[in-house]
Formats: sequence, structure tokens, C-alpha cells
Amino acid sequence: MEDRHLAVMIAKRCRQYGDRVAMRYKSGETWQEITYRELGEQIQHVAAALVKMGAVSYTHLTLPTTIKPWGGGGGRGG
Repeated sequence: MEDRHLAVMIAKRCRQYGDRVAMRYKSGETWQEITYRELGEQIQHVAAALVKMGAVSYTHLTLPTTIKPWGGGGGRGG
């Protein structure tokens, strides 16, 4: 059932595909690429900022403790 949680699915893909291109976007006339690893890092930064601003609490962002999606501190941006 844990695999059906969106945060878990995204974290697994970021780990699984690492340096592969996750998305492309156009900036001016140039196409830019973001890897799965970079996407995971950006998600961590946004989550940390939301917590710091008081918009959400860690309980809303925390994943099951058996999963360490970003390779560090148990799903809390570490």
C-alpha cells in the first residue's frame, strides 16, 4: 500500500533514475533539463520552506520510516 502514496512513488523514481532527465522546460530560446536527482532536491527545499513558514508541519510531509526517499534523514529533507 505504501507504493500508492504519491510522495513514495516520486521518491522511488528520483532514486531509481537519478541522473536521467525528469523534465525539460524552455527558458527563452533554450531548452533546459532537470534530472530526477535535481527534482528530488528541489522538492526537499520546497518542503523545508513550507515547514519553516509554518504552512505545513512535518507530520504532513513525513513518509513511513522504512523509506528514506532522498538518501538521507528518513524523509525529512536530510
